[in-house]
Amino acid sequence: DATRLVEAAHAVDPAHPGLALAVRLMAHWEDWLLCDQIVRLGRQTASGRFAHLMLELSGRLVRLGLATDDTFAMPLTQEVLADALGLSVVHVNRTVQLLRREGLLDVRGGTVSLLQPQRLRALASWAPLPQPTPR
Repeated sequence: DATRLVEAAHAVDPAHPGLALAVRLMAHWEDWLLCDQIVRLGRQTASGRFAHLMLELSGRLVRLGLATDDTFAMPLTQEVLADALGLSVVHVNRTVQLLRREGLLDVRGGTVSLLQPQRLRALASWAPLPQPTPR
């Protein structure tokens, strides 16, 4: 149970206003990400959802210096991807095959290559997420 941790993180300590602000920004950012994901689950096709997830993973890994723009390690199973995308494992497999046939991406040996990132962005209606800023 994380109740004590959450309460401590959200407690306003006058001696550390920067920390309190950082916690509020993180909470706001997480809320925004969750709402964005909920909307995506309801409005996007399986291909759009998968493309969006691959673009988002790529962007995050590039920012951390763990990937190039178009290639990154992805040790996630199709079962885990299915759960993240609100799809069945069979549907994830079919979606990967479709995107591969269309020449948009390749997934082999735990590595993803975004072969046509611009087309994937269009398919996913993707835009980089805004960075959290103080209110």
